[in-house]
Amino acid sequence: MIKKIITLILISTLIITLSTISGCNIGKYNTLGNFKSEEPKKLYKDKKYDEAIKSIDSFLEKYPKNKEAIALKAYILIGSGKNDEGLVLLTDLYDNGEKDSTTLNNISWAYNNLHMYEMANKYIDICLKNSPGDSEEFVNKGNALYGLKKYDEALLYYDNALYKDSEDTLALYGKALSLYASEKYSEGLVNFKKYVEIGGTNKSANSYIMNSYLKLKDHNGAIEEFNNQIKKNPDNLSLYISLGSIYEKQGDFEKAISCYDTIINKKIDFAAAYYNKGVCLVKLGKKDEACNNLKLAIKYDEEYIYDIEDATEFDSLRNYDKFKEILKKN
Repeated sequence: MIKKIITLILISTLIITLSTISGCNIGKYNTLGNFKSEEPKKLYKDKKYDEAIKSIDSFLEKYPKNKEAIALKAYILIGSGKNDEGLVLLTDLYDNGEKDSTTLNNISWAYNNLHMYEMANKYIDICLKNSPGDSEEFVNKGNALYGLKKYDEALLYYDNALYKDSEDTLALYGKALSLYASEKYSEGLVNFKKYVEIGGTNKSANSYIMNSYLKLKDHNGAIEEFNNQIKKNPDNLSLYISLGSIYEKQGDFEKAISCYDTIINKKIDFAAAYYNKGVCLVKLGKKDEACNNLKLAIKYDEEYIYDIEDATEFDSLRNYDKFKEILKKN
């Protein structure tokens, strides 16, 4: 019996010693608990972020050091805009030896979202040294370089990502932005348009398309482009804003007003449409109608009061009683 006890003590001592040597101490992360990621991933995809986090937290109450659960929680936090919280979890994983490409890539992603591009670049470089790189990693590297205003270098990585996946919308958008920032407006325009065609959802894309055409002094091309987009997607109200803005640039205020009226008919509380319509009405000398629309812009979004106070477009209304009343009431 004594011999058995001594043997058990020796085995226990050996296990503790091996654990210490290999760094597997109590504070380390592990894979205990058979974590099932399907439910939180589905909730994340459905944009039910709080529910996804709650699902993971209930598992972590039993297995607080499960690295897979913590990594997914960090990913969801970053993807839902809580970059700082996600970064805390990921850097702790990294500091405790979890230096796989996924962890490094997601750390870089969070830093990019926080506009901390030097740090984003540092971690994605470590990541790319350890693995051949997939499209997501190349996009993160491109984004870090874009943030550092190294546009030509960024383009190389966006192209690498597109070589891996020709319809990677993030790579395509990053490439288009880099070309635009490099004043290569024709090439940028091609990529912005492709981004929209394959279903890219960044709302700024149409503004860049419009501005690219304007930089190229091709108003008619811009009008044709947005009319075509409207035919395909008549409920995308931002398209009418872009088209109206182009008509304004041309001095065709009646057609611009028609675009803004279309928006108002589809969504009566769209404040920007009233504001833009007000600008056009001022240009046409219709002061009363302009004031009515500016009043509605403020009604649906109080922040417009500051734009109205500062905008030079309304200088001709400064001494107009109806305009003064709008400013006084707000």
